[in-house]
Amino acid sequence: MDTKKTDARADELAGLFIANGLSKNAARILALFEENDELTTVEIQAMARLQQPQVSVAVQDLRGRGWVARQAVPNGQGKPRDIYTLARPFREIVQEIVNARALELKSMENEMLDLMGAVA
Repeated sequence: MDTKKTDARADELAGLFIANGLSKNAARILALFEENDELTTVEIQAMARLQQPQVSVAVQDLRGRGWVARQAVPNGQGKPRDIYTLARPFREIVQEIVNARALELKSMENEMLDLMGAVA
């Protein structure tokens, strides 16, 4: 397992993810996976500086997008602990974000051109 990191790089990436449409909490969590292959809920809470309910909602969003996978691992007592990993390579996820943003920009450009055409 990689060394767990939370640093300026993760904060920078989170800011870029937010600027490109991700929620703040989902962005903070996704950024952590650039340097970490797997993370538990407790690790995510500490590294992203989030509370458990915030982690739960954000991870659900990332899982819904098909970017994060959950594996329940028995811990020997009671409820298994969840370990989260990326479901796809980090770079592919970033490319998907960029592609979606490019489509949004193209749509906005077409709407502006339509507006200009309507008043010409």
